Amino acid sequence: MKLLLEKWKKFIKETVPLSSPFHNPSKILKEDKVKPIKNPKPSTVPPSSPFYNPPGIKKGDPETPQEQTDSAPIQLGNARIAAVGDSITKGVGAGGVSYIDILGGSKHAIGGKASFNLFGKVTEALATKPDYVIIFVGINNPMAGNRYGACSGNWERLLKNNISEMYATVRAAGAKVIGVTLLPAMGRSARKPQAWESHYIKCNKNPNRRGCCKGKRREARNPQKLYEGTLDVNAFIMANADIPIDTSDMFSHRGILPAYNADGIHLNRNGQQQLANKI
Repeated sequence: MKLLLEKWKKFIKETVPLSSPFHNPSKILKEDKVKPIKNPKPSTVPPSSPFYNPPGIKKGDPETPQEQTDSAPIQLGNARIAAVGDSITKGVGAGGVSYIDILGGSKHAIGGKASFNLFGKVTEALATKPDYVIIFVGINNPMAGNRYGACSGNWERLLKNNISEMYATVRAAGAKVIGVTLLPAMGRSARKPQAWESHYIKCNKNPNRRGCCKGKRREARNPQKLYEGTLDVNAFIMANADIPIDTSDMFSHRGILPAYNADGIHLNRNGQQQLANKI
């Protein structure tokens, strides 16, 4: 009988796997007990696989960190994106291809328009049911006319009010705001002054020129003051957008950096690609 029992133990040990309900480790001889594996090798099965089960973590265990198995950070490339803006968003200076084309989103822009002309484009963008809306507006505001604070040096406050309203509209629709900071249009092309600097020089030479601020108000469009106002608006965007995009490494106090500059006002293709990369 004792011999038969020993043969039965040996049979169980050699043929029945440890995971089987019929295996009884308490019946195994002391010297045959299974020893735990020290420093187990990490699993080579990708986390996306249904067979992924890292060492020491039981599948289905409520303590299992979900990020190790099922979930992953939301990627912007998998989301619906829309962009609201002016000529830079249209792709002027870059062959009609802008950052939003590179990202594969929908474009809602009007060249040469200030922020208060672009509320309709926000509505248009939201009609596409986006997850994110890029708001890149305001660089035309300093030249929009005294009615909008351009000659009184008050354009920054009015622009921030417009931006706040746009952000609130986007959020009310359930989307996230991607706010892009402004690129000051005070730079030079390869040959001559452009945009703000050019305007200021011409108005000083001919104060009665159309579009110039009159008298002492002409200083409201001093390029240095416009640059400082741009930095003020950019600080507001950085503090209030859900996802702020900082373009400060793409310009200096002289305007858009040469590597990204198309004409002193717009981004070239390299600049559009850089902006897309940031987003």
